[in-house]
Amino acid sequence: MEKSKDANLELLSQVPENEMKPLIEGYLAYVGKYKYLRYIMLGMGAVIIGYNVFVAGKTFPIGQLNTIKEVMAGIMCLFVIGLLVLAVVLFRRVKSLKRDLNSSANKNHIDEKRFRKEFDKFVKSTIGGPGLR
Repeated sequence: MEKSKDANLELLSQVPENEMKPLIEGYLAYVGKYKYLRYIMLGMGAVIIGYNVFVAGKTFPIGQLNTIKEVMAGIMCLFVIGLLVLAVVLFRRVKSLKRDLNSSANKNHIDEKRFRKEFDKFVKSTIGGPGLR
């Protein structure tokens, strides 16, 4: 059992520890920011459910209804802007991490694609998160 586990990490074991540490730290930073995507999506869902429960189907004066709709649209726009900003930050972080993985693989004369795939499996199994695909 232990031998097959080592066979799965043969490429990672060829990279020195001082090169692996920044890669793992970069992935940890990515996973730390990734959780905020879920918070934003939950917030959007909560706002939509709150609107449907407390506003939809009830009668309001037209002025008050327009105000409620404008506030709801503003809140949803803030969520969408936050979601887009966070997505751009995460895409840049993943791109940077992949670039670092490729440079580390080239420096150690390892196949880039296999190295990225092995690193992805390693961090998913040990740290968790979405991976780098």
